[in-house]
Amino acid sequence: DALPIGETNLEARVRQALTVVGVEFVQEYRVGRYSIDFAIPAKMIAIEVDGTYWHPPGRDAAKDKRLRNLGWTIVRVAEIEVEHAPDTVALVVEKLNTVAHLKLTCLQPSLFDL
Repeated sequence: DALPIGETNLEARVRQALTVVGVEFVQEYRVGRYSIDFAIPAKMIAIEVDGTYWHPPGRDAAKDKRLRNLGWTIVRVAEIEVEHAPDTVALVVEKLNTVAHLKLTCLQPSLFDL
């Protein structure tokens, strides 16, 4: 399927993982002047996909602070984690369960990491 406009391959992999698990999300969700890569608005969870080039350490500190002050939980998925994960779905599930305290499970192997 076609990538949404401006979506990176890294974001596509995370989007596909969220879809496989059945998480309802909004891509490029606006909160004030900021855009969240993937938001779960009902649970106030922001999933940020950090490509190595665009997200050097500390770059998003102001954004993170603002979102946290508004009550958002921020889940960051780094490019290096995705590149080294044997299964992107399992990585995303682990991140959401650990950081956002969700109780998701991987019901099937990911078709995207074959």
